[in-house]
Amino acid sequence: MLTARRGIPRIARKIVNGEAVRFAAFGTSMSTHSDFGVRKSGYYLDEIVPTMRRRYNNPRIEMLYRGLEGFPSLWGVHRVRSDLLPAKPDLVFLEFAHNDVGFPPAAGAAMPAIIALIHSALPNCEICIVLLMPPGLAREGPNEAMRVHDEIAEYYGFPTFDLATLGEQVVAGGHATWTGDPRTALTTDGVHHSERAVALIGAPFANAFADLVQASLALPQYPNVPSPPSELVRADRIAVRRFADSGWAFGEAPMEMTQRRSAAAYINEIAVAQNVGASFQVSFVGRHIQVWTLPLGGAISASLDGRAQTTELRPAGEGIWKLVTLASDLNDAPHTMRVTVERLPVTFGDIHFVGELT
Repeated sequence: MLTARRGIPRIARKIVNGEAVRFAAFGTSMSTHSDFGVRKSGYYLDEIVPTMRRRYNNPRIEMLYRGLEGFPSLWGVHRVRSDLLPAKPDLVFLEFAHNDVGFPPAAGAAMPAIIALIHSALPNCEICIVLLMPPGLAREGPNEAMRVHDEIAEYYGFPTFDLATLGEQVVAGGHATWTGDPRTALTTDGVHHSERAVALIGAPFANAFADLVQASLALPQYPNVPSPPSELVRADRIAVRRFADSGWAFGEAPMEMTQRRSAAAYINEIAVAQNVGASFQVSFVGRHIQVWTLPLGGAISASLDGRAQTTELRPAGEGIWKLVTLASDLNDAPHTMRVTVERLPVTFGDIHFVGELT
């Protein structure tokens, strides 16, 4: 389950010395808590803090949950600055393999960018990579997404916790089922962990992590390995409000918008068009720009440097947010993008971009 590599010597010393320590889990809906998103699914993390407090007699240890429902690492990189860095964690559990199963090549670029952003702002922050998978996808051994994440961990020397294989072993051994009776199933819905996972996944994970802390006390504090160059280190997000003209209403997403997806994972606030012709304009130097929409049948036109095209926002299902690409693969030069409502209804979340605003 654990590949220790260069360990976590910085945080290990803080833990045993009784210093305040902050863990943060940054990843998919598998790392959500009841106060972040529409469900709690981060049961695999529940034993970390109590185990560490007991074993090292340090009550000053806490865990932050920064799970992002539906997010692969390619989307998560846009949230590092806003969701993770302000918390100033001492250690981050990166848990994106679960959703990167559909985007393995993209993870090879996004994960190093996430790591570069963390180490640029928090050079003493240590990182572990957690491998989780939907049921059955690790039954035959590591899949491509797992291999990509493990190769990234090997490059940097980060510890890896293979909880995907552990889950398959638990089920194969007859200790639990993936679905079914909530008293014995590892998941609530065939994907997200149930409370049963606390004992069967969370406890072994916590004990392995505590062992890693002990082993890391004997290891030197290596300098951080530089990340490969990546344009994704320029990834960020910002609310539509900053650029909107008249004709919009702003606020939090109503509950009916969060039935199937957590709006909190996609937006700071929603921007609801009040009339046809409502628009916003963004000027930037960069390569890529997208916007979160709640597609309910409206239409928009997106004009890049004066060249316009119309995009139909066909319904994707109740409460399903969609990331719409406004422009990509641009030359790295100044651009102006104007988005105009052509047909109602139109609801936007945050803008994702790779570049710098001007």
